[in-house]
Amino acid sequence: MPHRTPRRLAAVAVAGALACAGCAGSPRAKPSATVDRWHPPQVTGPPSTSNFCTLLVADYRHVATLTAARGTAAKERIADDFANLMPRVIAEAPPSIAAPARTYLTDVATIVRAISEAGLNPSKVKSTEPAELIKSPQFRAAGQQLLTFSADDCHYVIGGA
Repeated sequence: MPHRTPRRLAAVAVAGALACAGCAGSPRAKPSATVDRWHPPQVTGPPSTSNFCTLLVADYRHVATLTAARGTAAKERIADDFANLMPRVIAEAPPSIAAPARTYLTDVATIVRAISEAGLNPSKVKSTEPAELIKSPQFRAAGQQLLTFSADDCHYVIGGA
């Protein structure tokens, strides 16, 4: 897997979609919605790679719909859905990725919540915590492990190519 720079890792952390959350949809955007009615997939059994990947991929695919959503309320709901599912995603992590998943995804949820609370405008985030988390060596290391696991084991590249 190619080396990811800290800047790239930070962009992936907020799922890329949040950076354009306030932007108007482009002519090539997917159909938009004004209401978010997403229901995450259900998983059964003990924590496993399959359960973890199912929830992780669904959550990142859902947040990617944020750019096509119309209206701040729908966009905020999608961001909140994303952050709110993270504890379930973390709980389903197999032992091989459990610790990095907990570190990275907990921090990502904190960052996304802060941006959502700021009206999806990163420049209006009052707390310094999100910026500190993104700069943290623990966040970066855990993020690299999670991105690699997702690509290799879930066959899903978080943040695109």
